[in-house]
Amino acid sequence: MAGYLDLPITMSLRLRSSVSTDSGPEDRDISRQSGIANAILTITISSGVSWGLTLQAEFRVATDRGRTVAQSADSEQAFSVINTWMDSCNSDHQSQCADASQPPLLPTRVLDVNPVGLDIDLVCLRDDQNKVERAANYVALSHCWGKCIPFATTVENLEDRKREVRIEDMSRVFQEAVLITRRLHIRYLWIDTLCIVQNDRHDWEVEAGRMAKVYMDATVVIGASNSNADDQGFLGPRDHRGSIKWPGSLSNGRTSCLALSLLPPAGQRWTSGRDPVSLEPLQSRAWCLQERYLARRILLYGAKQLFWECRAISRAEDGDLRLGNLHNLNRLRGTASIKTTIFGPRPAGDSEINYRGWYEMVEEYTQRSITHQSDRFPALSGVADAVAQTSRDKYLAGIWRQGLVEGLLWCALNGQESLKPTSYRAPSWSWASAEGPVQFIVYHFLERCRWKRGIADYEQLATFVDCDVTKDGPDIYGALSSGYLRVHAPLLPVKRLCPTDNNPSFPEELLPPLRNPTVENVVELDVGNQSFYLNAGFDLTPGPGLLQQQLFVLFLARLPDGNHGFSPFMEHRFGLLVRRTDKESEVYERVGIIDSPILTKSASRGFLMMLIRLLENVLLFLERLSPSTDRSPISNLTPQLFVPSRTLTEEPEEEMPPDPLPEIRRHSVSVTLV
Repeated sequence: MAGYLDLPITMSLRLRSSVSTDSGPEDRDISRQSGIANAILTITISSGVSWGLTLQAEFRVATDRGRTVAQSADSEQAFSVINTWMDSCNSDHQSQCADASQPPLLPTRVLDVNPVGLDIDLVCLRDDQNKVERAANYVALSHCWGKCIPFATTVENLEDRKREVRIEDMSRVFQEAVLITRRLHIRYLWIDTLCIVQNDRHDWEVEAGRMAKVYMDATVVIGASNSNADDQGFLGPRDHRGSIKWPGSLSNGRTSCLALSLLPPAGQRWTSGRDPVSLEPLQSRAWCLQERYLARRILLYGAKQLFWECRAISRAEDGDLRLGNLHNLNRLRGTASIKTTIFGPRPAGDSEINYRGWYEMVEEYTQRSITHQSDRFPALSGVADAVAQTSRDKYLAGIWRQGLVEGLLWCALNGQESLKPTSYRAPSWSWASAEGPVQFIVYHFLERCRWKRGIADYEQLATFVDCDVTKDGPDIYGALSSGYLRVHAPLLPVKRLCPTDNNPSFPEELLPPLRNPTVENVVELDVGNQSFYLNAGFDLTPGPGLLQQQLFVLFLARLPDGNHGFSPFMEHRFGLLVRRTDKESEVYERVGIIDSPILTKSASRGFLMMLIRLLENVLLFLERLSPSTDRSPISNLTPQLFVPSRTLTEEPEEEMPPDPLPEIRRHSVSVTLV
């Protein structure tokens, strides 16, 4: 018929195991042990032509032994799933999650949810004066305080709390935590708001330093993921997807049921490799990140279903599961003990290198909100303590001594939108001095040049000399009052600072990496009789006073960047943009980051190029006479290409080309950063 297209329509059905496609025998064995019997049905409808529309939907097919999501998080069905997970963890994960042979010592204070002699609607606070036992299993709560008035323990009401607490007076999140603890047949519950005296600074500092042990020793941690405040519970009605069920009778007279339910989007499944609760309110709170890392087992109450993490496996109420866990303390400890660093051969790839796990965790941590910026270190001190127990390394304001240069090379992703902190919380060289998210650039460089056929190893240009940080309280991994770091590294004064040209030229032989979006300036440097340029970015929006000061570049690392054979190659430099704080000494403060290939003026000839350079010199002269902070970009900059003076060896490992600008190293000095 005229006006219609006659297109073929095809439908395909695929039924597969619920265990991910890359699962090995160990995965399948865990799936069998978990008691889950379900599969994934994929229905694909296609128009049959390359430019046509394709629709795909995935459903979970479960038998009686499979999983369907309970309509309510506090239902018998939901608690049956939790008990199954707990039993499986205790019996199957002895090497990873096993409880100690003896119950752990209770925290300083705990909530007794089944106190003898009190009514069912009462609980009480126990401390060293009224504890009925010193060691016992307990539950810990991870929650968002929100903006509501907290139901908290203070100096004034501490003794009253020890006598009794009416459950109906507690915030809704606390009431529901009490309910879950009782249903798990565990007597004690730890809640930071109730078990730490909130208006006693000494008590808060002492107990904050013990928080790592509190969460690590808890039998299970309750994560109130879908609640953004204590007055909003997490066991409320769910946005339930529902399922279609077909009951039937078996030949032996028993009844059975087949259930079909639509799967959540890929980003909300463990098997996608992502975190299905990443968008829940709890995951936006900085304090809660370490609570999740430290927990041996954690129940995460999502808006649509319940999730479980232990050190062996991650599960969802609908039956989704994967080996391991995305927030694994053992991985942090493991990368802290790896000898392979970014500054050498990496036969196992770039993921298994020294402290990469720690700095990736810091990147996630800095994306989260925190009410008091002074809590930047305290909110991470528990994980730092746990890592230090394994690595025996020195902790320097959020950076580890054996991962120093990697930790110094961070950039503030919100730098141009941030303001200088109103109070001291970290030295300028620490990532904790920045507002908002940070990124550690040495780990992300290859993401900006994935097309490279060959890439060399980083070479460290700075060496550690000395460091000292002064604690502001009893927690050795907590708040700081001051700190300095002394390194020996090349230091060059900045001759000129200009905005980055948004239309740079590229060499024909090599495609340079994508520019770090945070480096929005160019600095000009002189070494010997040669001038060269580097891209630079400020940590904070620079004011007129900063731009009129003498700035310096402190070089920390280099990376030859080229194709196979490195003939030619670009020379990429990483470092810090610093300013001198004292004219009489070598004391500097970090103000920005260097992340750039060595740039040079294009060698193009002709009258037009001569005219452009003449105009640039005129503008430079006028800028020096004018107090204005507006600068003109330097045009026609391109990455400089270098050729090794000899052929590099390829076996047993590809040789890295030597430093094409060794003159820079002759400017190495001992620099103190504050």
